[in-house]
Amino acid sequence: MKAKVLTIISVLILIAATATSIILVINNKNKEIKPSVDVNAPTAAIKSFHYNYGSYNGGYHYYSIEEDDGKMMINGAGGNGVELDINKEISDDRLEELSRIINDNKIYEWDGFNEDNNGILDGYSFGLKIKYVDGREIVAEGYEKYPQNYEQAHRNLREFLESFE
Repeated sequence: MKAKVLTIISVLILIAATATSIILVINNKNKEIKPSVDVNAPTAAIKSFHYNYGSYNGGYHYYSIEEDDGKMMINGAGGNGVELDINKEISDDRLEELSRIINDNKIYEWDGFNEDNNGILDGYSFGLKIKYVDGREIVAEGYEKYPQNYEQAHRNLREFLESFE
């Protein structure tokens, strides 16, 4: 008799556990799946930013953001026919905007990009170096070769930087 009662109790526990598992699986399938956070995206503040691009025929653009006498300053200069002369203080809000552009365009994925096509004379080049207060750096450069998503990211960076002119 004890064996029958134990068997019945075991079967009931097994049925309850199975039913609970099925309910949990159904509930998890109905939950909204949220995108995971990109752990590679920098979260620290920008310490310095350098970006240049251009070509011999189209001219060159040189931009930098660095601390000077306790203030973050943006500087811009042109070369080979580009008229550009910027020397202004940049606000924390604008630095955060730059960080969003870097993260939204995944520019941090460019880190380590260093490719060129030396078979093209008078081509287009770019260089990027970003330092963060936590010590992280992003360095990329290319000559007639570009990292993934360069065109859109460059357009967004250029629009941001040109807003200081």
